[in-house]
Amino acid sequence: MLASVLAFRRVGVGSGLIYLVVGAVLVAAAIVVIRGYRWVLAGAAIVLGGQLTAVVGTAWELSTGIAELKVRELRGLGFDPTLGVTINLIYSTAAFVLFGWFVIRWWRDRGNRSDTRLNGSIGVRPPGRQQPA
Repeated sequence: MLASVLAFRRVGVGSGLIYLVVGAVLVAAAIVVIRGYRWVLAGAAIVLGGQLTAVVGTAWELSTGIAELKVRELRGLGFDPTLGVTINLIYSTAAFVLFGWFVIRWWRDRGNRSDTRLNGSIGVRPPGRQQPA
C-alpha cells in the first residue's frame, strides 16, 4: 500500500490505481487463504510456484541491466532501481521457498489421508479443525 501512496503522489493516478488494486487483491486473497478455501489454497500454491520464473527473470535483469522504463518508475517512487529490483528478487525467492514448503508438506502428508477433513492438496487445515489423535 505504501507503493500506492507513493505512486499517487509522485508518478501519477494511473500507477497509483494499479498499485492500489494489486494491494487490495492481495489483502482479499490473504483473507480467503486464512479461511482455508480449497480452490484458493491451490491457486495460491500455483502462484507461489510460478515465482521461480520471477526469480530467474529478476536475476537476469540485475545481471544484464534494468529496463529504462522500470528505472524511471522506481526513481519516480523514490527508490534506487537496483535496490528495488533486489527487494523484488528477495520477495520472489521467499515466495518460491514457501511453495517448496507446501510441496514438502503435501508430499509428506500424502500417505496420511485417513483424515478426510484435510483441506486441500497442500495439507492446510482451516482454523478449528484438529488432526485426529
